[in-house]
Amino acid sequence: MKIFKRILGLFIIVFLIALFSLYTYLPGIVAKKIEETTQVPVSIRSLGISLNEIEVNQFLMSNISGSILPIALNIDEVSIETPVTQFLKNETNINKIVCDNFFIGLEFNSKSDYRGNWTVIVNNMNQDSSSKSPSEKVINIRKLILNNVDIHLVYKDKPKQIQKLKINRIELDNLSTAGDFPIKQLSKIIIQQTLKQIFSIENLGNMLKDLLNPAPIFKNPLSPFFSMDDSLEESLKR
Repeated sequence: MKIFKRILGLFIIVFLIALFSLYTYLPGIVAKKIEETTQVPVSIRSLGISLNEIEVNQFLMSNISGSILPIALNIDEVSIETPVTQFLKNETNINKIVCDNFFIGLEFNSKSDYRGNWTVIVNNMNQDSSSKSPSEKVINIRKLILNNVDIHLVYKDKPKQIQKLKINRIELDNLSTAGDFPIKQLSKIIIQQTLKQIFSIENLGNMLKDLLNPAPIFKNPLSPFFSMDDSLEESLKR
């Protein structure tokens, strides 16, 4: 009986150590995976996992080298509402993702050259995806909500003129992505769909109107981020 208690006690100690190590090192492991995709420094303060939710606290993505804005993306809290067992399936269905206090820094070369920080970051993400063999794993997101979105926009030829825009809420439905590693997939779809939504709003859309007839070096001003669909193109024309 004493031996059994000792074994049980040892098992509990090992389990607690393993659990502590998981919560200690998991944020760094996840951040490293996203760094491999974006090729910019990423940090996560903490990551909590329960049966029906994953919570990420203080997600910070630094900007590319030589940028005016030090931060490309910062999210105070990300809540992924779905049973964790969903990630064991080839097709993962996520009920809702909520991002609170969402900051994004947009940096372009100039008003006539809309290449910039996110052109580089998204291209890095696309190259990372294309360099791997196709995967059957699919993630479906029923609802993506961004609360308190702060946008800073600057042109490199006018570094002191930082334009600021605030959006109270962005809500997107029925998103889907495929790839190799779930965290990479989630970060990519959140970034790309957020950029698409931001560019479609009136204030930034007006700044992009002239790019519908771009210079020869730029076939499509938004092509580094995503394929412009008809609805977005029409919204920019108006």
